Amino acid sequence: MDKICKKCGLPKYLKEFPKVKANCDGRGGKCKECEGARRRKREKINYWKDPEKKRKKCRDWHNNNRFKNSLYHSVDGGGKKCTATIDEVIAAFDGACAICGITEEEYGRKLHMDHCHESGQLRGFLCQKCNQGLGNYNDSVDLIIAAAEYLESFATN
Repeated sequence: MDKICKKCGLPKYLKEFPKVKANCDGRGGKCKECEGARRRKREKINYWKDPEKKRKKCRDWHNNNRFKNSLYHSVDGGGKKCTATIDEVIAAFDGACAICGITEEEYGRKLHMDHCHESGQLRGFLCQKCNQGLGNYNDSVDLIIAAAEYLESFATN
């Protein structure tokens, strides 16, 4: 054991204390567990003082960091994380669905960042319908072609 926590009084290893450059040992006085509990308690109290302010702060962050948030959540649902950088994501965004061409203004919602779940390569931005359509066909080109041929076989000209 390397250090005693000032809050709980238990001896713990240095790695169990947050890094603080200003301290002589480079670690904080309270262990990560105690510091986390204090932070959560403070956050809960501050949230209920003005919940609308907290919600606005979160909305503003998401609006100002939209592409960063898309990259962070690119692993939701499994597969490989998107390998694109923020600059590549911003450059790829043109405001319209890459499949059907609907704009965000027409759609009324933000477009979804699409990437290959096997290679991690960024493919573009899609509306929810097109994104779910690809997902329903498991991103299989053969299944999508088969579905298009099926629809064409019943097309009335």
